[in-house]
Amino acid sequence: MKLPIGFKIAAIVLVIYTLIAGLLMPVPTLAILNETIRNLYYHVTSWFAMITMFIMAFAYSIAYLNTQKEKYDTLAKIFVQVGMVFGIIGLVTGMLWARFTWGSY
Repeated sequence: MKLPIGFKIAAIVLVIYTLIAGLLMPVPTLAILNETIRNLYYHVTSWFAMITMFIMAFAYSIAYLNTQKEKYDTLAKIFVQVGMVFGIIGLVTGMLWARFTWGSY
């Protein structure tokens, strides 16, 4: 599956915007969170991305079992690998946020 160049450019622009906006735009001032609330832009979205990747892997795994096409098995494997990366990012950002918010990992 080859994505059109427009999707790739849009993805790059959105990632750059998220990095810049997440670090520089104003955030709500809450007593316990202070500036650590910025981490939630990355922490929460990482978990949502992980769940989405695993759902796609599940769907392609079922498609593979129904059709025995290697393409579906390869896609399921790729979605699981990317989902694991997002899961690790979500775990690390959650630990960092907890450290600065509550004082413990």
